[in-house]
Amino acid sequence: FLASDTVMFYGRGGWTRTNVDFVADSKTFDGWNVGGGVEAFLADNVSVRGEFVYTNYETALGVEPSQKQFNIGEKQGLAA
Repeated sequence: FLASDTVMFYGRGGWTRTNVDFVADSKTFDGWNVGGGVEAFLADNVSVRGEFVYTNYETALGVEPSQKQFNIGEKQGLAA
């Protein structure tokens, strides 16, 4: 969603898989993630962004893993 010429809001979602190694075994967990963020363009080739992503994995072995992640970053492009 373009809020203005320089600010964009976005959403994301998907499927994820991770492998956890235990002492005598390993387990693959499947799950889903959902999140969103905002990116602001400061100049023609420079932007900054922040996003939040929540991931939830299937329950297995009495464990229900989940993850909350906040990312910040900047992007610089090459001048044309």
